[in-house]
Amino acid sequence: MRKRMYGKIVVIGIILFVFALCPYMVLAECKAPAGYPSKPLEIIVPWGTGGGADQFSRAIAQPLEKILGKPIKVTNMPGAATITGLTNYMSLPADGYSLFFLTNDTLIGMVAGRTDYRYKDLTYLMRGQYATEMLFAHKKDERFKSFKEVISYVKAHPNETITCGMAGAGGIDEVMISLVLKQAGIKLKLMPYTKPGERYASLAGRHVDILLEEPGDVRSFIKGGIFQPLIAFSDTRLEGFEDIVTSKELNIELPLARWRGLAIKAGTPPEIVKYLECAIKEAFDSKHYQDYQKRVWMHFIDGWMGTDQFSAYAEKEYGVYGKVLQELGYKVAK
Repeated sequence: MRKRMYGKIVVIGIILFVFALCPYMVLAECKAPAGYPSKPLEIIVPWGTGGGADQFSRAIAQPLEKILGKPIKVTNMPGAATITGLTNYMSLPADGYSLFFLTNDTLIGMVAGRTDYRYKDLTYLMRGQYATEMLFAHKKDERFKSFKEVISYVKAHPNETITCGMAGAGGIDEVMISLVLKQAGIKLKLMPYTKPGERYASLAGRHVDILLEEPGDVRSFIKGGIFQPLIAFSDTRLEGFEDIVTSKELNIELPLARWRGLAIKAGTPPEIVKYLECAIKEAFDSKHYQDYQKRVWMHFIDGWMGTDQFSAYAEKEYGVYGKVLQELGYKVAK
């Protein structure tokens, strides 16, 4: 009896071991195309240094370098809510040696006609982060300890200008805050900042009244008691921010959120695209990258999407942006 029981335990153990190895077995089947890569790669980041886009790109690049066996240069090209970087990137060959950091802002720029490039000009390699944003006030600002107080104050002081710092004009931040303000029935003066450091300093120095930002990007200001969270744009209360009210609780609906990923120029050989997707997934699963996710508070929601899933998701988002922009009074490209 004991021998039969022992035998069953051994068999179950082997089965569990095989299933645990499955992800690595799949990765092992993804082999590099002949002769690729033969030189260093580059990631074009259409935002400045120090912000979430820059941190994400450098965090994924470090383990990816080891997997590919080649250095990866991260090049920042800020301007025009990512369109400056996109324009430079699209001038490069579709040979698999240059990747583009992608976020909602680029697709919004396409929809809004700020560039001649469109959704199908890119191949969507991976989505790595799905962010939860918050509105913050300065801790010393006695007027605002919650978003409800912001709404009440603005309505009670119609002649006073209340400013809100955000990322570059015309991007996902402007779309999100516009949707929020429309539902809240108030107006704020939006103050765009291309460089993350300037954005953070705008609230820290009290040059703006409110800031729209991801908690992970300003964690030092939160921990240092400088920034006061007012609202989390989430359906549920977040780990570590259990006392902060969510947008859902205030009946504010947001059909979109900031996400981050990597794309590559359409026309890149499919065998290179497949290999890069596989290598990036391995980099994403690495201890180095996952530690970074937790360190910047980006582990609340699993952001991973591979090429097929991310492509379908991005195409759907592309359509949503067109509808939302029209509702907000923006022109939409054909």
